[in-house]
Amino acid sequence: LVLAAAPLSRADEIQLRGGGRISGVVVEKTDRTITIETGPGRVTLPLSLVETVVDSRSVIEVWQERSRALSDGDAQGWAALARWAEAQSLVTQARAAWQHVLSSEPQNTEANAALDRVLLDGTWRTREDANRAQGLVPFEGRWVSRAEHDALLEQQAAESAAARSQREAEIRLREAEARVREAEANAREAE
Repeated sequence: LVLAAAPLSRADEIQLRGGGRISGVVVEKTDRTITIETGPGRVTLPLSLVETVVDSRSVIEVWQERSRALSDGDAQGWAALARWAEAQSLVTQARAAWQHVLSSEPQNTEANAALDRVLLDGTWRTREDANRAQGLVPFEGRWVSRAEHDALLEQQAAESAAARSQREAEIRLREAEARVREAEANAREAE
């Protein structure tokens, strides 16, 4: 294994036994595991799965360098970095960059859209806040009007009552069939 020779802060690609690889920055190595920061989060692997660690400059390191070089008020620079991070599948870092853009340009359309915000009555809001402001309520993973919400609840209650009535009818039918069988058995015994 090349693990012992790879400096922890520079190793960015772990090649796995049997194929596959993970890119990022190695942040910890023990005698049994290696942990790599991938962007969206950290991954810890047993060393038994690791074929080699390739020492090179990772996209996380590039992100860190580029973000350190930007001033907080450089909206264009942060937007460019956000687009680059998205292209590199660095979701968390892209989101952070878009938030930097909004801190200096709250009306930036691209940043608001990237953060899934919508323009409602001249104000950018989270999609949830915009839906609530329009009188919508969440229901089973979607947003519906209050009237539709009430109608759906009524429909569910009716379906539930119908199902309960059906089950009760089936139980009564089975009980009646059991009584008939019992009466027939008693009649046969009496003969």
